[in-house]
Amino acid sequence: MDVELSDADLVRQIGSGHEGDTESEFCRRMAPRIRLYGLRHLRGPQAAEDQMQQVLVTTLEVGWGRGRGPRRTCSSRVW
Repeated sequence: MDVELSDADLVRQIGSGHEGDTESEFCRRMAPRIRLYGLRHLRGPQAAEDQMQQVLVTTLEVGWGRGRGPRRTCSSRVW
């Protein structure tokens, strides 16, 4: 991304259908946070990875639900 957006601004852009790398940037920022939460609260590393994937996919699907289809998904290369 050219301009460093706050997390809230990034989420707003995803929800509004902004074209660009917003989904990838969201995944890059949020994946480590979600994984850490899972490691602290779930039964093991695989459960934390599974939770991270599900949270990111679900979050992006909500953004896509505003009348547009997915342009891309978070790939494992991002996190």
